[in-house]
This record gives sequence, structure tokens and C-alpha cells, in this order.
Amino acid sequence: MPLGVLAISSVNPFLQNNKIRVLAVTTAKRSSFNPQWPTLQESGVPDVNVSNWTCLMAPAGTPQAIIDKIRTEVVRILDMPDIKERFSAGGAVTVPTTAAELDARIKRETAAFKTIVEKANIHVE
Repeated sequence: MPLGVLAISSVNPFLQNNKIRVLAVTTAKRSSFNPQWPTLQESGVPDVNVSNWTCLMAPAGTPQAIIDKIRTEVVRILDMPDIKERFSAGGAVTVPTTAAELDARIKRETAAFKTIVEKANIHVE
């Protein structure tokens, strides 16, 4: 049986046509897209809290005023009801953050995945 860990937004058309079945979500909380889907933690796989995410980055040395302007506009746009609805319809949630919060998340997830790669003895060929 084929099995995969995929973003809801990527498989939404297949969900709508009943071509695939969700066994569980990898986040710590159930998905707002379909709260009936259990989490892996609820299914007996402890300590799993993984989600895919997208962020905007600027080149090093970009003036802070420009970064602040871009962030302000992106947060304003992501807060628009029609934009939130479009993301939600595809199974995505908008979560604006600060640069410090993003930096902390990148460091936390890099360390977690490094541990997984080392424990599983994964190597690039």
C-alpha cells in the first residue's frame, strides 16, 4: 500500500475525489481543515509535531525599514478575510510571525531533523 506524508494543500483535490485517505496528521493538534483526522500522537506515535511551512526572506544586509515595510504589508494581506479563506480552503493556515520567531523555529527544526537524520543513519548519495 502506498503511503506518504503530504501537505493538505497538495492533496486536497484527491481528498475531494476520495482518491486518498488520511490516516493521521503530523501536527500536535488536529487540523482545522478536518478535525476528525487524528494526530500521530493520538495514534500512538509520541512527540511528533511536524508541519510544512513557507516564509519570506530577504538578502542579508537589507535595510530594516524595508524588512519592516514588507512584513507589515504581508501581515495586512494575510489578515484579509478573503485571503484567509483562500488559504483555508486549500488546507493551509496563515500564521504571521516575527523575524525572531522565524529564526527560533528554523534553529529548533534544524536541530530536530539533524537528530532524526543521525539516528536513522541517513546519508546523501
